[in-house]
Amino acid sequence: MKAVIYLIITLLAFSYTCAEVNLADIDPLDTNSGNFFAANLDSLSTVAKELYKQKDYLSAARYYLAALEHQRDNTTNLYNLACCYGLLNQPKFAAKYLQLAVASGYENYEHILNDPDFDPVREAEAFVEITKTLEKKGASSEFDAIHFFEIPTLMRCAVILPDNYNPKKIYDIVIGLHGWGDSWDRFLKVASRMKRRDFIFAVPQATYAFGHGDWWGFSWTTGDDKALEYWKISQEKTIAYLRNVIIALEEKYPVKRKYIIGFSQGAGFTFLAGINHYDLIDGIIPMGGWLDEEALSDEKLEVAKSIPVYIIHGKKDKRVEYSLAEEALDRLRKRGYRVKLHSFNGGHTIDPDALTKGLKWIRKQ
Repeated sequence: MKAVIYLIITLLAFSYTCAEVNLADIDPLDTNSGNFFAANLDSLSTVAKELYKQKDYLSAARYYLAALEHQRDNTTNLYNLACCYGLLNQPKFAAKYLQLAVASGYENYEHILNDPDFDPVREAEAFVEITKTLEKKGASSEFDAIHFFEIPTLMRCAVILPDNYNPKKIYDIVIGLHGWGDSWDRFLKVASRMKRRDFIFAVPQATYAFGHGDWWGFSWTTGDDKALEYWKISQEKTIAYLRNVIIALEEKYPVKRKYIIGFSQGAGFTFLAGINHYDLIDGIIPMGGWLDEEALSDEKLEVAKSIPVYIIHGKKDKRVEYSLAEEALDRLRKRGYRVKLHSFNGGHTIDPDALTKGLKWIRKQ
């Protein structure tokens, strides 16, 4: 009986899929038939995010839909698209794409129920129905607690060598720390945006994975709502892990000076790793991040003030407020650091020109 039921479901799913796609329009021998592979999904999502920040929700929805056409189970894009429709006061569309986001693996039900993006549609009949379902899901759980246990493991670190690399020559090395939800392979693209790259560029993988389907991101700390007590421990472990990365890279390559750059959460750990490991590092460039006042005491800042710091931050950053960059600048100046703040007219993003200038400045110190 199970086999029969499965066959029926499969046939229904197949017929539905075929109904949605007009196969007659697809010519396998047409040289343009695979043009969709050229779509830059990262760029589409990035533009969508920027339009959302500018409150152009209709245009943002257009870009999210374009990205989802090529990657239908991207949980983040589905959720963000639902948010756009919520802000556009389109309850049916908001409910539809929120339901798809949940089906693709989005599980932060408490956030959904309190997200202000859905306030315009929260009382609409179409949205109330899905809200009730999510409340039931949020109340139920397949487990009661989450624990983390320490085990030995190996982590990936990708390296890009300079053009005409000579193993007998000594090079500077730049270690790049990606942001929350990003990954080593996506962050490697930063190298293509750097001018005059005459150094070794290394990107270690963050340690904690999360995601669903074809999309996975990584974090430098734990972030599970049921295991918040492990967050501080994971922060300390990551700082120690980054020290091991620095030492291991120095053993593998002829290194002259060592720098750390990082974006967003990676910028936070650029501060943490650079200041904690000042004996190994020659300078840091945090971009769009923050200086953790609790983790970095005045005593720690005092002993590490020999390292130069070049802070980069967009004045229109809504995810990590620009004021946090100013606070970091002020605190480091008071401790006697050689520190500079480079601001640019943009949001939560990496500015290639600012990074190029930062690397030039910091390598002269």
